[in-house]
Amino acid sequence: MKKYLFFSFELIKKKLSFLNRDEKRKIIYVSLATLFFLGLLFFIDGMAVRELDRPASGEDEKTINLNIKNKESSTVQEITLNPRILTDGEYDLALKQAEKEVGEIVLNGNESFDNIRTDLKFPSSDSDGIFAIDWTCDDYDLIDCDGLVHNENFMEGEEKSLNINAVFSYQGRINLINYEVKVKARNLGNDERLISNFRKEFEKTDRQTAYDEKILLPENLDGKQVVYSKPREIERYIIVLLMGVSICIFIPYSRFAKIKAKSDKEKKELENEYYEMVMKLTLLMGAGMTFRKAWDKISNQYKKGLEIGQGKKSLLLDYMVEANNGMKSGMSESEVLQDFADSCKSRRYSKFCSTLIQGMKKGSCELILILKNEAAQAMRDRENMAIKLGSVADTKMIIPMMIMLLVVMVIVMIPAFMSF
Repeated sequence: MKKYLFFSFELIKKKLSFLNRDEKRKIIYVSLATLFFLGLLFFIDGMAVRELDRPASGEDEKTINLNIKNKESSTVQEITLNPRILTDGEYDLALKQAEKEVGEIVLNGNESFDNIRTDLKFPSSDSDGIFAIDWTCDDYDLIDCDGLVHNENFMEGEEKSLNINAVFSYQGRINLINYEVKVKARNLGNDERLISNFRKEFEKTDRQTAYDEKILLPENLDGKQVVYSKPREIERYIIVLLMGVSICIFIPYSRFAKIKAKSDKEKKELENEYYEMVMKLTLLMGAGMTFRKAWDKISNQYKKGLEIGQGKKSLLLDYMVEANNGMKSGMSESEVLQDFADSCKSRRYSKFCSTLIQGMKKGSCELILILKNEAAQAMRDRENMAIKLGSVADTKMIIPMMIMLLVVMVIVMIPAFMSF
């Protein structure tokens, strides 16, 4: 295990060699802080406890796991903590508060218990959840168990008195609260009158067609023709709109991404073939060919290879073939090289073509020397690129190595803590 840990540390140290001293120090500090807090949490969770917090009155019971250990054995037990029970004084105070609170909730917007015109609200408990509340009523046809007030047929000035009882229960203790209410006719507006008439007709139709698969909606209410339609669901419109906008954004973005990917691929391909192209020109011109003949030979070899199926498609050589056709059509070498650089859309090729144009003005010997220097520089750039790609690959391995180190440290630390 020690040998494996030493190997892991040495490997991580090697992978982090590209970081400066401050960055390495920060990584060490973060690692140490993480280990410290892990140890602290492990210590706190393992501390002995002598008491447990009960849930407050009105809260639900809570289930926890408790480690029980003595000199001979150790086990884990699941226990249930029941809510705390109120004392007599606390019970009386909580009951008074619940009565006041429930009295306001029941009215549900009505002015008072002597002037009930709209539906009531029967809560099943108080806001703290201490008391369970059951409701009874003298006349369920007038006020049902859900608090709905059926006074649709009341005439103006008509009223009816009845009692509503609220039964507060807590830990076997029961208290009865009585509310004397007077139900009066509703103050119906046009919308409420339409709703009232619709409810009566719909309930009647529902009872009559209980065995049918469909319910027919009433065509007339209060002597007036009614038209029905399902409400528009704004969420559906939003979803369709978002989908349309997303597609409209995605189409040009996808097109742009494809163009960029193609451009990056072509740029990478041109960079990879640069060294080979420079070396071929250098060798052919060094063997005594002129620049035009060397360029023509490379282009013709590429075309013949494609014709007999032995060559591989190359973007750089396609550009060279186009440039060669330009020279054959009577264009000057400087014009052809300028067009070739524009086609490649690369700073390296633009610099290379500019250097060739200047070298041609000085003579073939100078041009061969320029090509040799450029070939040497291209080789060095190729080596540097290989080193850079290798460094990137090493960097990608840092996270897996850190995870592996963390796993090893946990494997080592847990038995150490368990032994205490």
